[in-house]
Amino acid sequence: ITAGTVRLSIGLENAEDLLTFASTPSTSRKRDVIARVADEMRRLHESGVYHADLTMKNILMSGDSVYIIDLDKATMVPKRDGQRDMMNLARLNRSVVKLLGTRGAVSRTDKLRFLRRYLGSRDRIKELSQLCAQGLWFHRLWWSVSGQA
Repeated sequence: ITAGTVRLSIGLENAEDLLTFASTPSTSRKRDVIARVADEMRRLHESGVYHADLTMKNILMSGDSVYIIDLDKATMVPKRDGQRDMMNLARLNRSVVKLLGTRGAVSRTDKLRFLRRYLGSRDRIKELSQLCAQGLWFHRLWWSVSGQA
């Protein structure tokens, strides 16, 4: 998606969702797919579009192209929002863990590759880590109070 561009499609030939791909990963394609998905997510967020149900099943690949589908409940904002970026990416991560487990075909290294590609610059990495740190103080407090620390 780019500003002012909307793609509508009834079907894509030879498309597979990210879950199907991750279930039978081709190691030679894995890094390329991670980079393409990260690039498409960055473009989506740069356009101010935030997916309401971002899961592995809503990311399709056809050839060298990545398509993010099921945008009927997406939120569009005039300016990119780092907090929304983080929440959207966390939603995708929850989908990965839920559908593949913590030791699935998507490793911690794969997730770091995705994040590094998505963020692009060191400034963006620093910005995201600061947002995470701001949000974690509440969770740390809850963990210590509830005895889950």
